[in-house]
Amino acid sequence: MRFVLRILKALALLLVLLVITAGGWLFIRPPELLSVGDGYAAKIVCSNVFIAGRGPRMCFMTMSRRPEIRCCGSCVSASTATTTA
Repeated sequence: MRFVLRILKALALLLVLLVITAGGWLFIRPPELLSVGDGYAAKIVCSNVFIAGRGPRMCFMTMSRRPEIRCCGSCVSASTATTTA
């Protein structure tokens, strides 16, 4: 029984170290898609609002289905016809 507990503790420690390492790697060297994700999100919202005539809320619902830009937010200014993300 002690042997099984040791193995479970070792596996838990390994899992924690793996998560910390992956988080550090994403912080130090993020993938390119994360670096350009805000611009991509702004482009999608801008196209949908000012060209297609959809509302910002509908654009956000459409964007939230795409996993690569789900974490990006956006702000639409109708007075200046700009979108920032």
